[in-house]
Amino acid sequence: MELNNSLLKNLFLKKYKNSVFKKKNYVDRLNLQMNILSLRKKNKNHQKHFCSSCRYYKNENLWKNENILRLYKKFNVYLKLKHTYNNNLLSNTSREACLQTYLIFLNKVYISKKFNNFQKLNTILKINDLVVVKFFNDYANFNLLHINNFSLEHKLIRKLLS
Repeated sequence: MELNNSLLKNLFLKKYKNSVFKKKNYVDRLNLQMNILSLRKKNKNHQKHFCSSCRYYKNENLWKNENILRLYKKFNVYLKLKHTYNNNLLSNTSREACLQTYLIFLNKVYISKKFNNFQKLNTILKINDLVVVKFFNDYANFNLLHINNFSLEHKLIRKLLS
């Protein structure tokens, strides 16, 4: 199924600089998310996925207060995370992290007390756009640890608008 996500691709390539989101764009984005979720529900045979990047990001020692802040800054500057990092959080490889890694990162940012709700929402929106643009098939086909990313986005939006 081919989805029209050219707006999201353009925003992602510009790293969201000088971007304006209209109500129609938000509705289109929401429809893309609903399509992905419906495809995920239709697919009963989810493949297992647990790569070395997932093991690295599941390590609780990585999520110390200073590390989560540094990873947050890296993600918001480059809009991607590397496969693994060394102890000083310099990348070991040039490979990009997998989808599961981004979802782990999203949940760590969401539960962290270091960030306010606007920062959390900003990161969640970027990761959800990344899911729609780059990891569409992976999200529908893999058995993932965290699949609440779209609901977290809607919950935070409602909280901030009320």
